[in-house]
Amino acid sequence: MATTKEFKYIDKDKYMDFAVGMGDKVEELLNDRIILDFFKRQGEGVGEKPTEELLQLAESFLHLMIDHEEYELCQTIVNNYPELRINC
Repeated sequence: MATTKEFKYIDKDKYMDFAVGMGDKVEELLNDRIILDFFKRQGEGVGEKPTEELLQLAESFLHLMIDHEEYELCQTIVNNYPELRINC
């Protein structure tokens, strides 16, 4: 796992707890329609500004997908949660 990450809505310790909790479930997540819809912001709350809690969850998944080199999903998450973009 990469150690030099920028976090906006969660801290490193919370992310590490999340990542450890996901363990080897990433392949399962990649096939979960509910999770993929969440990445695309489809379903409930579409068009509404995401809550802090949703942004924390989205950021957790973003870093998890980065760690697993699922870059297309990373782009999907950032496209649908532009608040997660980091200014370079």
